[in-house]
Amino acid sequence: MLSVIKLLILKKSKWKKLNSYGMLSHVLVKTLTTYDFMKRFRATKTLIVTNRPAIADSWYNDYKKFIDGYHFISTADSIKEKTLTREEFNQIEGFGKKQITFLSLQDLKGAKVFGGSFNKLKWVADLEWDLLVIDEAHEAVDTDKTDRAFENIKRKFTLHLSGTPFKALAEGKFSSEQIYNWTYLDEQKSKNKVSLKNSQESGDHTDMPDLRLFNYKISDITAKQIEEGIDINGEKCSTSF
Repeated sequence: MLSVIKLLILKKSKWKKLNSYGMLSHVLVKTLTTYDFMKRFRATKTLIVTNRPAIADSWYNDYKKFIDGYHFISTADSIKEKTLTREEFNQIEGFGKKQITFLSLQDLKGAKVFGGSFNKLKWVADLEWDLLVIDEAHEAVDTDKTDRAFENIKRKFTLHLSGTPFKALAEGKFSSEQIYNWTYLDEQKSKNKVSLKNSQESGDHTDMPDLRLFNYKISDITAKQIEEGIDINGEKCSTSF
């Protein structure tokens, strides 16, 4: 997997074009790629928010294995025994302390300062974050309540992460210059190119397993049904997979 990370982080020109708002769409090592961008971006205050708190372990485990010089703050149930609270972070002496904070979207929206009813997380709204990472950006983020919550987060850069960004792309939320997309197919192309050029048996990309893609043709009858859509309670709806 490290060969994939190397290829992703070498695309520095892409990061420069993202300006202050962008989407990273890929299915490989998203946590490590984001952490590398965080360090290249020289972010000292990074906030990670997701609608899927179960992925907290993935973010923390990669942080623990690969990231030095940052403190990890979170109250997510699966990792709170291993991470710092905000109060514990504040007790650490020294200037220029760098932090990564992981929050669930549910926790964020539950705070009064973000439109909820609980007195908590005011410090999140008070800070000016260098980087806001919205993980699984295709899930539960297109609501007025979520928009209001994110509007109260002061930040320099927003990075959306999604392995299935179809809705966002279809709605034109991101320009081509704001998107960095890397798939298994891209990796296979790089693997074949390196193998043919250098005849390497081991190295960047060549260590990745082969991938075989297959497709099938949808029958004309099924294609027609998809075009016509389906009737739900008297309303015509499109069919999607």
